[in-house]
Amino acid sequence: MKTILKRTTLVIFLGLILPAKILISKIRINKFPNDGGGVDDLATNPDLFISLIKDNINIYTSTTYFSNANGDGSINYDYSFTTPIECTVASPLFLLELWDYDSNTDNDLMGTIVVSPYLDFKGFPSSIIIQDDNKNFIGEIFVTYKW
Repeated sequence: MKTILKRTTLVIFLGLILPAKILISKIRINKFPNDGGGVDDLATNPDLFISLIKDNINIYTSTTYFSNANGDGSINYDYSFTTPIECTVASPLFLLELWDYDSNTDNDLMGTIVVSPYLDFKGFPSSIIIQDDNKNFIGEIFVTYKW
């Protein structure tokens, strides 16, 4: 009897079978500063949109914004991707930028969050809470795994 070995793309690390790819299907922003970061926003809340940076390359910028978005944590602002954003366990880090859209002046960068859709030894959850160190920005990423 002969045994046939098949090649697989499974990566085994310290006894864990790791996914070949991680797919980000949605990013939810929940809490952020309401000031919008600019003098043109003193009377209103920011017009929220996001960008994703991977390896110093902008891989996604939302084409729409949430007008007069309330960043106190009472409302979720969802950005869903028709084509999920792919990454691997070996290179999982993204920079999520939160922006305030301004029609008459330059857009205001309100802040950034380092995002990792893979957390060592935390299993493989379908969503991961993201936040900055001061908890000024809080959100959630929704992921699936390809083995």
